[in-house]
Amino acid sequence: GYYYNISHWEVLNEIEGEHGQSPQFYTGLYDAVVTAMRAVQPSLRFVGMALETHRNWAFWYYFLNQTNHAAGVPLDYASFHFYASPSSRTDPSAYEEMFPQCDDFVEEVAQII
Repeated sequence: GYYYNISHWEVLNEIEGEHGQSPQFYTGLYDAVVTAMRAVQPSLRFVGMALETHRNWAFWYYFLNQTNHAAGVPLDYASFHFYASPSSRTDPSAYEEMFPQCDDFVEEVAQII
């Protein structure tokens, strides 16, 4: 008797770090999952990749190329994770080290567009 109105579904998480998946393998898996889930809930939106690093250009270029997907499979969203890392997690003065990392991150993300 339960019903959950899930609006978005991330197709796996940090896929390049798990089991060494290639962009080609993941794209095929993404297409299969999206096709099956849309048959059950057509309004569902999908998040692809959820990369553990934004610098994995091979995944970005392959996955975002619509011609590498099955016909009718949407590319609603693509995501990645960024982890800024200070030299110390317990010394607040080290937290400032994260700002240059964030600056570099923003510059690199601009390459995706």
